[in-house]
Amino acid sequence: MHTATKTYHAYQADCKQTESKLKVVEAQKVKLEAAIPREKIERSKKIRLVDKEIQKVRFDFFHKIGVNLYWKCKSVSLRLISIFVFFSVEISTQMRDLKH
Repeated sequence: MHTATKTYHAYQADCKQTESKLKVVEAQKVKLEAAIPREKIERSKKIRLVDKEIQKVRFDFFHKIGVNLYWKCKSVSLRLISIFVFFSVEISTQMRDLKH
């Protein structure tokens, strides 16, 4: 359970880092669009490269969100299982003590 929680937090930090990278790349695109005349934006190689980078970072970001959600669910389910096991053992111990 500790490992799952630790992994979740590691992926959470990585996800936040990717999100900030996405914001930087999107801001870079806005600056480029402001610097390049409108009629040349469609043909601009720099804009196309930035668009590819945005797509790549977005894919990476959403992938990390999915992995992060998986580890969060795994962590929660492991916690619930451990609580269930604890109370199952506790109740069986109480029942055994009542019989004697």
